[in-house]
Amino acid sequence: MLKTSIAADLVISLASGTPFLGKFEVSAPIKVAIVSGESGESTLQTLAKRVCDGRGIGAEGIGDRLFWCFNLPTLSDLETMSHFVKGLEGAGVEFVVLDPLYLMLGNVDAKCIFEMGDVLKNLGKMLLAKGITPILLHHANKQLPIGEVMELQHLAYSGCEQFMRLFILLNRREKYLQDGNHKLWARIGGSAGHGGLYGLDIDEGMLNENFGGRTWYVEVNDATAIRNGDSRVEKSKEKAEANEEKNLSKIAAQNEIFLKCIESEQSNGEEGATLTVLR
Repeated sequence: MLKTSIAADLVISLASGTPFLGKFEVSAPIKVAIVSGESGESTLQTLAKRVCDGRGIGAEGIGDRLFWCFNLPTLSDLETMSHFVKGLEGAGVEFVVLDPLYLMLGNVDAKCIFEMGDVLKNLGKMLLAKGITPILLHHANKQLPIGEVMELQHLAYSGCEQFMRLFILLNRREKYLQDGNHKLWARIGGSAGHGGLYGLDIDEGMLNENFGGRTWYVEVNDATAIRNGDSRVEKSKEKAEANEEKNLSKIAAQNEIFLKCIESEQSNGEEGATLTVLR
């Protein structure tokens, strides 16, 4: 669902002071970190380069403000979390992405809202006390079909729906056809009352025989424009189908006239449907 890819766009935007997804302004660059254990170091490095190339910035545009970490902390281990938070604080990090939640929980019953609540509460408390904003990358449950806008109730596990206060919820608007083009719904918001619904059209390109061809181009449109666009497509499709039906009816009528002409010739003693007569 491109969760990690969009998170990479986010941290690069914050570290470089450039607009998130090319649309949402960043007031000033800050130090950020992304901790990831799902995609792999090589994949993330390649992704980061594509995101930077897509917005025309190089390493100098980011400087020392972006940290990558591939050793996941265990969120339920308070001692481990204490060391982790101290490391972020010492580096001056103000924003951290934790990817993904299910690999970091530790010895926790994800179905128990009380155990999950305790872990999430401690995570938020420890990081926010040091001025560090955490972002958790997390999966949806199996109740979310393609085409629907994601809601907090679609988050997997107990406690997540109740705890999250800032969110970017993603789902596909259309089935992915393995062509490098992704069409997503993105619900962005939070309990402060801000937010909106957007359509993301993301072109990642396709890997070619020279191991190139991959890109990162993002177009963001509001939901009204997307839905109106879908409506125009449907109306255009309906019009085309109506025209096709009209053309078929016209051809059928012409065929009927043609056959009657042949029958008329035959009734007058002509040879009927020979190639010469038809011509």
